[in-house]
Amino acid sequence: MSLPSLRWSLTGLLFVASLTSCILPPGEGWVPIELNVQAVFESDGRIQENGRFKTSKNYEIEFGSVELLGLGFRLEALAAAQGLVVFDPQNPPEGYSLCHNGHCHSASGELVDYEDIQEELNLASGASGLALFQELLGPINFQEFGATSSQTLELGPCNDTYQVCDIGQDNQLTNVLFEPTRIVLSFKVFHPEYLPEDGLDVDQSLEFKTPVSLTLDADSGSVNTAIPLQLVLQKSIWDSIEFKNALTEEPSSTSWDESLLLALLQTALLENLKLSQI
Repeated sequence: MSLPSLRWSLTGLLFVASLTSCILPPGEGWVPIELNVQAVFESDGRIQENGRFKTSKNYEIEFGSVELLGLGFRLEALAAAQGLVVFDPQNPPEGYSLCHNGHCHSASGELVDYEDIQEELNLASGASGLALFQELLGPINFQEFGATSSQTLELGPCNDTYQVCDIGQDNQLTNVLFEPTRIVLSFKVFHPEYLPEDGLDVDQSLEFKTPVSLTLDADSGSVNTAIPLQLVLQKSIWDSIEFKNALTEEPSSTSWDESLLLALLQTALLENLKLSQI
């Protein structure tokens, strides 16, 4: 079962100049970028005396393990150009307003993704771009759920000729994207009214088709130094799930309708797995 493929347009569609084609040796005309990423499982304020995570809908979840797998992180940058504007959701360009949750309202009434607006700004300025990719080395495993937990991700070298993460001195970082591939969940759900006293097990593996994107603010993009990020499995993932809606209608037993359960989990993860700046 795959996460729904949403329409998204990488600003990297303009990035026809890859760092793999650069001929300057490392350190000559380039500025190093250091990507530091913490993976976080949020649970502060939700752990009960019995060790379970309590949701806003009064479900209790006894987590066994959560494993997130991904290809890695893509960093996108724009070469300097006269009139280049980096999209800022807090100050959208003319014709757009009410920017939130990855899109803005256009004057025509349409919802337009942040990446598409940046692409329009790129075209207007004549900017060209480049992209770097850093592989995620190994899965992200969470097995301790008594409090919010975090771990530093190990990343491989960048995919340019010299395996270094450098961009030109006149470039501006615009976006970071995490490319997840799969999440494997193992937990048990409890509810005093809807579920059996000993709970119901959930053991699911879900595939991702859509990246998790972050538009960097102008200050972070222009100061080409360390970029501290968090990849967060937010508490809102579990708060958003009404588990009773995934139960079968058989009166003789209480069990999951697997297709309904997968749909609920897919939507929750798609909307609440977040990449943010620290």
